[in-house]
Amino acid sequence: MKTPVNINQLIEEVVLFVGKQLEEFKIKVALKPGDGLPAIFASGNQLKQVLLNMIMNAKNAMPSGGNLMIVSGRRENMLYMKIADTGVGIPPENRDRIFDAFFTTKSDVKGVGLGLSVCFGIIREHGGKIEVDSEPGAGTTFTVLMPSES
Repeated sequence: MKTPVNINQLIEEVVLFVGKQLEEFKIKVALKPGDGLPAIFASGNQLKQVLLNMIMNAKNAMPSGGNLMIVSGRRENMLYMKIADTGVGIPPENRDRIFDAFFTTKSDVKGVGLGLSVCFGIIREHGGKIEVDSEPGAGTTFTVLMPSES
């Protein structure tokens, strides 16, 4: 069910939920909420699922710890959440496949490769999109763009 959602509050709730786990993995989290952002009309639970999945992917990309920065803001008529990690990055040959169902780079049974595919579907249903920027060895930034409520 879609209702007005404050993305800064949503980010805080998800980070509070996983904060201890990130701390145990030596991951420092920095939040940079945008000022005066309007609500977006969305399913809060689905957006939490998207953000949680992206945070867990970032955690997995930083097995020795690192930094995770989550920024929110506005770009034209869209609001965004940027999830940036200092992890291993995504090799160029995998970048076009990361949103495909069942694509995974995990060699063990940890994942079935549905996470980003499900995230992509949720964001698309909300009229948004996901951008990815990654540098092998330097980290990855996912930008989730959502239409702001008018």
